[in-house]
Amino acid sequence: MHKRQFYKKTIYAFCLLLFFSIPTLAQTTTGEITGVVTDGNDNPLPGVVVLIRGDRMQGERSEVTSNEGTYRFPLVPRGKYDLTFTMAGFKTVTLTGVAVNIGAKSNLKTKLVPASVKETITVTAENPLVDSSTTDSRFELDADTLEQIPTLSRSIEDVVKLTPGVTGVRMNSVTGGEGGLPNIRGGGQEGNQYVIDGLSSRGSMGFDNVVPQNFDSIDSLEIISDPFSPEYGKAMGGAINVVTKSGGNEFFGEAGYQYRDDSLEADREPVQASNTTTGFDRNKLWANVGGYIIKDKLWFFLSYNKDEPTNESAGAPPRIISASDLVNADGSPYGSDYTVYNFLDGTRETTNDQLFYKFTYNINPNHNIAFSGTNIDRDMVNTTGHEDLWSSSKTEGSRYRLNYNAILGDIGSLEVKYGVQKNDYTSGGYKDKSIAQRLISTIAWNYGNRSRYDEQVEEREDLAAKFVGFFDTDSLGSHEVSIGFEVEEFKTDWTMGNTGYGEDIFDDTFNEGVRFVFDYATTEDGQIVMDANGQPILIPSSMKEKRNSYNNNKVKGNGFFIQDRVTLNNWTVMLGVRADKSTIYDDTGKQIWSWDYSNFFSPRVSVIYDIFDDEKHIVKAAYGIFKDTATTRIAEFFNRNGGNAYREYNWLGGENPSEAELHNPDNWELIHEQSSESTPMDFDPDIEPNENKRYLLEYNYQYSPKHAFTTRYTNVKSRDLIEDIGVMTDDGYAFYLANYEDKKRDFESLDLIFSGRVKNFFDYTFSYTWTDSKGTNPGNFENETLNNPGGSGNYVGVFGDHIHSDGSDLGDYLDFLTDGLGGRGHGDEGWYGKLSDSVDHAVNFVGNFNLPWDIKVATALQWIDGYFYTKKDFQAIYQGFFVFTEGRGSRKTPSTYWLDLSATKSLKIKDRHEITFRLDVFNVTDQQEAISMVEENTVDFNKIYARQNPQALQLGIHYKF
Repeated sequence: MHKRQFYKKTIYAFCLLLFFSIPTLAQTTTGEITGVVTDGNDNPLPGVVVLIRGDRMQGERSEVTSNEGTYRFPLVPRGKYDLTFTMAGFKTVTLTGVAVNIGAKSNLKTKLVPASVKETITVTAENPLVDSSTTDSRFELDADTLEQIPTLSRSIEDVVKLTPGVTGVRMNSVTGGEGGLPNIRGGGQEGNQYVIDGLSSRGSMGFDNVVPQNFDSIDSLEIISDPFSPEYGKAMGGAINVVTKSGGNEFFGEAGYQYRDDSLEADREPVQASNTTTGFDRNKLWANVGGYIIKDKLWFFLSYNKDEPTNESAGAPPRIISASDLVNADGSPYGSDYTVYNFLDGTRETTNDQLFYKFTYNINPNHNIAFSGTNIDRDMVNTTGHEDLWSSSKTEGSRYRLNYNAILGDIGSLEVKYGVQKNDYTSGGYKDKSIAQRLISTIAWNYGNRSRYDEQVEEREDLAAKFVGFFDTDSLGSHEVSIGFEVEEFKTDWTMGNTGYGEDIFDDTFNEGVRFVFDYATTEDGQIVMDANGQPILIPSSMKEKRNSYNNNKVKGNGFFIQDRVTLNNWTVMLGVRADKSTIYDDTGKQIWSWDYSNFFSPRVSVIYDIFDDEKHIVKAAYGIFKDTATTRIAEFFNRNGGNAYREYNWLGGENPSEAELHNPDNWELIHEQSSESTPMDFDPDIEPNENKRYLLEYNYQYSPKHAFTTRYTNVKSRDLIEDIGVMTDDGYAFYLANYEDKKRDFESLDLIFSGRVKNFFDYTFSYTWTDSKGTNPGNFENETLNNPGGSGNYVGVFGDHIHSDGSDLGDYLDFLTDGLGGRGHGDEGWYGKLSDSVDHAVNFVGNFNLPWDIKVATALQWIDGYFYTKKDFQAIYQGFFVFTEGRGSRKTPSTYWLDLSATKSLKIKDRHEITFRLDVFNVTDQQEAISMVEENTVDFNKIYARQNPQALQLGIHYKF
């Protein structure tokens, strides 16, 4: 071993020990260029000066090749670069257009030939289409692509739908309509890790991206479906990695405006929702500017986005019960339809302002600092649908980042990042909170008031870093070792308030909310019985008196990862491990429980084999364990005044009661209480965090310089997921939080992906994905019905609450009341099956055409063979539709497709100034197939709840310099 190698390794080991003494893990925001320089006989050339320049880099950087002729440029911002190779006695070579992508390594091979006189050769780089450095399945969209592709909402979530295998966006599995959050590898809407400039931007309660990023500020959007690199943690789905724009040594900017209204939209087909949009307008305005304060030293970038969408509603068709479902009290046909409600005209108005700013300071060529901030302000007023359910909300959010990057010479590189985030959200109804909500379960109809209001403040703070070191060995190849450590704290101050306190019947502590449930009298055949006045006979069934839920919780944690990426000949092997620590606190600041590193121990391994050592035939295989911490929602049932505390009463009176009879205590009988006093929540001291095991097998083939093919098989299994389980106790019954053996998810997929470019005319990505996604729970909050915000949580829900009787009268009664919810001794009771956002077969196509006369056309085509749904029956104890009588996912919507396109025409004004006119056409062929159905077992079952949005045009103008 050379002395230089020995000293380098000694210094490197010292740095590792030093690094572990500070609280530092960072997600990747840059790429890397590595290479080898040889002479004409393929002998390595040491001492070659390699210089790199690019618009995204402040100043220039240089390296000198090692004894093996190798060099490395870490922490290179995404973009294209020119590399110049200089050595006395050899011709100078300039390699132009070397592409660098986020988290990827660009491997170059360069030959220098002798020269008797000074001479320069310029070569355009041939960038490979296959990434041979990682098994992380990446789908990257750069700023130019994001600007071109058709997008309705100009949001991260909207464009993620174009990723092969991603579901949940075209059909929101929570609300039933279009515009959901992505589901990646069966992890559900709460299964993804959102990363903005290297740090998590997850919310505290639902793990969504609560502080959106300005769309025009995104330099690169990377969807990592299989994040096997151990730096990606605390997620059971995928990772969505955003890197924001910076300034430059030239001033640049843009301003844009997009407009869409109902006159540019086709007529909507009817649905069984509470209102149908009949008029709207969408105004989106954005502007940004970037440049320098000091060239190569201090850059800036500013972005402002504003949109003011308005929906007008003439209401859905009247809520009607057909004559065939109605009979008189004597059994004769009623003879006509019955109108439950005529919807009123209304509007939904939103104002959204977002500001993003970023400053980048170059301390010297090897050290830089970046500071960025995001501020949002959103107001919404909704007066559509039933006037009893009108609502409003307000959101104020902020996110700040401070990033430091350092190149430590031959030792390696260091990234340190610090960030804070806050989101303040309030929502509620217009009606007096003293008025109670009423539910007619026969037709799943809510009226009277909204059932609740919310006041939420979500905060998080992160400190993270990553150190990467490099060394070579004589027999064990080249090593790229990464280590990191992170510290995080996220917390929630949440009030879940109830309505109806003015209709409280009993003088007790359950006096902050009331909800009444009624049934229509029905025949054995399910027909609704009408009284002599031509009204359905109304029979109260139950009533809940509630307490508000006050939750001030936090989760504190830290974690580390170690990874060694070894390259030897045609092989690249990654061996890594990740471990985290997480502690959950109640509203008094007392620890509920804690998971340590052993609970989160997550090994990862991947193997890459370059079959012919040409970066064109690549085989990949990977295995990993992925674990996720819990949101603050899991702690609410351990708080003093948290959880869903209520008393439930049965009706003892007669039919069609007056208001006085309805509020008479003698007509109600207490049957059940859920509270921290009567049904305390306990937990298994051996509880483990949720995890899945993931396997990947992939083959990549670049069959021409501009075209490549990928086939990828992925298998994900999640077992013993966390759930609260209903159990009998000596004092009655209680809920027990544990790893429940019947709660599980299974996911398999096969991707076939073709991508490439036809000269400068056309680039494309075409994919086919087969998926089999099953589970007892979808990995996110699940509404009991699509039009009701109540439902079952991801960690603490109604699944598993079927209590197994101990043979006592109380046990038998509880067994009866909780039937259909699944539980120990009962199995899953139909909860396991095809998940609602599962799609068996899907085809995606994204193509960009560069036509003459500065015209560009982008197309996005997506075909699916349908979404799964089921019939749900009413569950008495929770007053909701939670019983999967037929089994989850027993039915399927029709197959359908979306074809969207955009066309732009640019006019150059002067020098670097241009104006672009834009036309977007969404759902070109006006497909309005059903994407969700009414699932509750009522007279409305199997009616279409939501359809594809109709064909729509969007106009835009864009100025750029």
